[in-house]
Amino acid sequence: MKERFGLYFNGLMWIYNYRISFLKRDNFKLENKVKERTKALEESLHQLLAKQQVIEKQKRTLNTQKDKLQELNSTKDKFFTIITHDLKNPFQSILGMSKLPYNQKEKHKSKEIKLFAKGIFYAANNIYYLLENLLTWGQGHNQIELNLLPKKQCSFTHPCFGTATREKYYG
Repeated sequence: MKERFGLYFNGLMWIYNYRISFLKRDNFKLENKVKERTKALEESLHQLLAKQQVIEKQKRTLNTQKDKLQELNSTKDKFFTIITHDLKNPFQSILGMSKLPYNQKEKHKSKEIKLFAKGIFYAANNIYYLLENLLTWGQGHNQIELNLLPKKQCSFTHPCFGTATREKYYG
């Protein structure tokens, strides 16, 4: 019986050792897989961190560009407000001067009508060059040297208006 017990015991030990060797081999394989996956995850993490840095840099660039764009839009709005105001005044002059001779044809002489026409011409000339500057600005996309100051001032006298000075541009 001792012999049988010894055989059983030896057999069980062999099965146990055999099973342990399989478990060690499987454990070694699993540890290697874990190491490989950990390494792959670390590489992925480094790539993600690098991409996050790039995205943050792009975000800062976009925010800077957004701020510049808002500033440019504000400047553009101010510019159009100025242009609108500058165009409105000459139009009011043209309308006012052209209305007087039209409404009172009999009262005005040819000389007075010529003075009205001269005033209308100067006001229209101002509008024309303001529009030219606006078109140039629009084509150049903020690369424009606006010359909004007149090159010559012309005066004319009319009994209704007194002495008026009109600005004349030369292109």
